Amino acid sequence: MIKKIITERELAAVVVLWLRQNGWKVYQEVPFYECCIDIIAERDSIIWAIECKMTWNQRLMRQIYLVQPFVDKASVAVPRPLRKVQRKFYKYEKGVGIIEIDRKTGKLDEKESAPIQQSKHWYFREMLSHMVEESVGLAGQPSKGRISAFSHTCDLLRDIVKKNPGITLREVIYESGIKHHYANNKSAYASLGKWISHKKIKGVYRKNGGLYLE
Repeated sequence: MIKKIITERELAAVVVLWLRQNGWKVYQEVPFYECCIDIIAERDSIIWAIECKMTWNQRLMRQIYLVQPFVDKASVAVPRPLRKVQRKFYKYEKGVGIIEIDRKTGKLDEKESAPIQQSKHWYFREMLSHMVEESVGLAGQPSKGRISAFSHTCDLLRDIVKKNPGITLREVIYESGIKHHYANNKSAYASLGKWISHKKIKGVYRKNGGLYLE
């Protein structure tokens, strides 16, 4: 007998199983700027973001609309039934797919397939290249040990400094091609400079304008 779904984690587990059975690589609780996306799936170079929530709310809408430009397709996973007016809003106004899961049986139904938009943005492609499927938390349950977007940028910074001792921060940001998580290079330069000065980026220090590892 299938256990009744009562939590977001249980809802997400149904989606994860369905995705893997259909050949998708699944990453859960993936860092995305100041939040985490419940599920990022990858198959045949297509990146699919799925947000799982037990209730229809503004937070669900904000997160899926925020991530949509960064992925090839985006969907929401919610308990069934979803009201017709809500389904119509997603499909025709926002181009977001809808996955419904029956609370009692756990049966999954992709009510509206998410349209593929072939995003050219690098963020998740770069992030996933440094992850394995089980390297982050469980969807619906934040993990204390997960990778953050900031820590990922710091790892890239340390790698560049290790290969180029004495490189300046300006050279790192504007010439090395670092794929940082900031909105632009100006923000990255200001923020990373501050954190280096405050010794918040482990192992990196500045001497005579150059960056070195301890």
